[in-house]
Amino acid sequence: MAKPFAPKLKRPIKIAVINRKGGVGKTNTTINLACEFVNRGYATVIADTEKEGGCVHWQTLAGDDAKVPVVGMYDPMIKVNIKAYEGSNDIILIDTAGIIVDMDDEEDGKASKINSAVMAMADYVIVPLQPAPADFRATEVCVESLSKIQGFRDGAPFFRVLLTSTRANEDLTRMALELFGEDYPYPVFKTTIRRSEEFKKAHAYGQGIVDYAKRSESANDIRDLADEVLRDLDEGRA
Repeated sequence: MAKPFAPKLKRPIKIAVINRKGGVGKTNTTINLACEFVNRGYATVIADTEKEGGCVHWQTLAGDDAKVPVVGMYDPMIKVNIKAYEGSNDIILIDTAGIIVDMDDEEDGKASKINSAVMAMADYVIVPLQPAPADFRATEVCVESLSKIQGFRDGAPFFRVLLTSTRANEDLTRMALELFGEDYPYPVFKTTIRRSEEFKKAHAYGQGIVDYAKRSESANDIRDLADEVLRDLDEGRA
């Protein structure tokens, strides 16, 4: 078996998983990608910025066997908090909240400030979405915001859109893949993450799919995603 692609990183990398729409696979992507990075030898930590703490809950399910440390960071001062973990980690994966913002609501306002702070400090961003019309509308707002931030940060953060929860021979999946053709204006991952009950089972045991079902197609999806992210980093896109 070929050795997994694992280039040496020049500095700690902050990878944010962001979409203002909830239920698109942000936490699932964060957890499983983190587990694969650990498997490739990278010191990795997850920063969970959600009030509900989906990644924190996953860690409690694993107990003492947790493969990846998770730190709750539901705090607009996240930039300061993240800095404390840069010296001891190669990769910091940041899971964010899905919000339809009502700035008059205190919690929505706080979550929005956290997400804005994350976008402003991230080195690399993954924007997951499912093949559904509502997800595409919310994602468009997210990538437009990221594009504006790139204008102030000399092109950073580099981001790609990730299609999740795909199903073979499903019309919505086929339509989404067609939309991501040559005319789509934003970078897109070649890898897609298929819908699978194995993800839920792995989560219930506090594991990543790459350990719970190593030979599954879903585990291969995560490995392929990790390859793409690491190649971007190796080629200087972050």
